[in-house]
Amino acid sequence: MKPFAIWFIGRRVGVREPACALALVLTVIFNVAAVTPAWPMAPPALTPAPPDSSGLVSGTGSSYWGMIPAPMDSSTAVFDNRGRKAWEWPLAVPYSAINLVLRGIRVGTAVGVLWVKDWGVWRYVSILPIPQGFTPGVDYSALEGFGLTVSYQNRLGSPNNPFRLRGYYSMEGWQKYTLGFMFNQNGKTNLQVGFGYRLRPKLSFCGIGPNSRGDHESFYEDERAWGGANLRYWIAENTFISFLGAFSSIAARDPDTSADTTTIADIPGGTPPGFEERSDGVMLRFASVYNTAKNLGNPDRGTILGGTIGGFVSTNSADAEFLAYRLEFQKFFPLWHHRRVLAVRAYMNWIDELGDTTVPFQRMFINEMPDQFRGFDESRWRDLGITGITLEYRFPLMAIKPNSGFGIDTIFLADIGQVFDDLDQIKRDNLTQSYGFGFRTYITPNFLGTMEFVWSDEGFQFRLSTRQLFQFSKDVLYQGREETIIH
Repeated sequence: MKPFAIWFIGRRVGVREPACALALVLTVIFNVAAVTPAWPMAPPALTPAPPDSSGLVSGTGSSYWGMIPAPMDSSTAVFDNRGRKAWEWPLAVPYSAINLVLRGIRVGTAVGVLWVKDWGVWRYVSILPIPQGFTPGVDYSALEGFGLTVSYQNRLGSPNNPFRLRGYYSMEGWQKYTLGFMFNQNGKTNLQVGFGYRLRPKLSFCGIGPNSRGDHESFYEDERAWGGANLRYWIAENTFISFLGAFSSIAARDPDTSADTTTIADIPGGTPPGFEERSDGVMLRFASVYNTAKNLGNPDRGTILGGTIGGFVSTNSADAEFLAYRLEFQKFFPLWHHRRVLAVRAYMNWIDELGDTTVPFQRMFINEMPDQFRGFDESRWRDLGITGITLEYRFPLMAIKPNSGFGIDTIFLADIGQVFDDLDQIKRDNLTQSYGFGFRTYITPNFLGTMEFVWSDEGFQFRLSTRQLFQFSKDVLYQGREETIIH
């Protein structure tokens, strides 16, 4: 448009046509020359630098995109087909063998879940007539067999005032019924009230002390009832103190089973104190807990430190009095990759008898929840004290979603511990070892249950459980966990 504008202006001011034509031609020539390179145009000279002492060329000159930078000293080449070094094979072979099995399980589980989803099985399960608030569960151990748990949870007016009713019955006749209330659950101060009854018609007894023998196993019936209240006060964001008062009654007697069952009277060592008697009494206890593990079911980091001291006074003819102490440490370490966690729990519990009284054997510590040596029958070990370390390495097997929803973790586990009467008895020769693997299920952030395969020097144990050894004792009365209040 510019040349024609010059022509038009020239004509308007009276310039003659030849002059206007010359101006038009010159304008066109200069505008075209400004945007057109000379022809032919020689390419720029490429002058790569000579190689240095290492043989690398420090730059290759210019290119279409600009100058190519010189290679850095840290530039290296890594080849995927590099052979393994000799020291890697002893580690790579067992790792690959185990990893192959786990990958197969993971793929099979994922395919199964996808098949269930594609065929709409969840849709049919969701229309089952299960009232809101009801939760079923399945447990299994060698002594109790398969058991079914049904719990019902609701609230009293406010959401901060929940209550929970729970019932359990197993194929071997084990029973447990609990009722728990919590008031002002999310407040700085809250109150728990709980009641319960439990019957174990065939509980194991192999003697007292770390040197008791498994081949001296006998059985007795354990019946217990309890009720109490626990006041908890948060003194800091992650720390609370609590005061508990509870009454409990425990009876120990011969089992009401067939005549071929070995009873306590049939094994060496005589009858333990409290057998064929009922131990009634009141426990008053103070506890302090520091807890930074926020996730209730599957934490990947955090620390739990807890300590309790309690006093028990008998209210019947047994006339037993003692002090009970509990110390506990839990730590969750994230390892190497996302959601790979090493869970560590260490604990020590012991009883000090007061005066000349004797602690009934049914109130001694045994290897039950949460201090369970999982490679042995429940109550295989018993004494005035118990100590141990529990290790679990957890890593994801499958998950519907990476950070939420339903998931399954694989665990490798180990339990090391013993019972004792005196601290001098804690030694390597008296320690028990259990080791194995299993699977943990959860719906983030809540724990659902475990399946465990565990070995010890006394055999193999298979367990299904809706309770876990970690993060166990926070709401003992509300959850109906009497193991930590009877001694």
